[in-house]
Amino acid sequence: MNSYYLLINFLKDQLLNDPDVNTVIHGLASDVDLEKKNIYPLAHIEVLRAGFPQGLVRVDFKVTVLDQRMVSKTVSTDKFRKNDNEIDNLNTCLAVLNKLVFYLKNQNNTDNIELLNEPEAEPILFEFGNTLDGWSMEFNLIASNNVTLC
Repeated sequence: MNSYYLLINFLKDQLLNDPDVNTVIHGLASDVDLEKKNIYPLAHIEVLRAGFPQGLVRVDFKVTVLDQRMVSKTVSTDKFRKNDNEIDNLNTCLAVLNKLVFYLKNQNNTDNIELLNEPEAEPILFEFGNTLDGWSMEFNLIASNNVTLC
């Protein structure tokens, strides 16, 4: 059975193909920013659970896209934009997730990977210890279950 490899590599490849993503990692959410050599924006793939509907493998993922908040040393009088790039980060990271969902909904792949749900994104502001902003989204992918019985 290689369905897990198929799904996680499929996601990794789609995220790496996005020009707004520089690094793709996977693992626990607590591991998002432990590597100090990460180049942002970063996409993090977390596996939440899996199921086995008839003839299929379903894997539930959480993808988080983050960018570093940069605070300008110059004083800003703009009370809306302030003196940082929070709005820019949120825009870029949401665009990455939007493109991923669009691709998952409209792609025609030879592996018959399908999106099962209608994902919703949640904002992340100033988190993970390194002043990161972005969006997180949970979704379910299915693929054929190619397990064989001996």
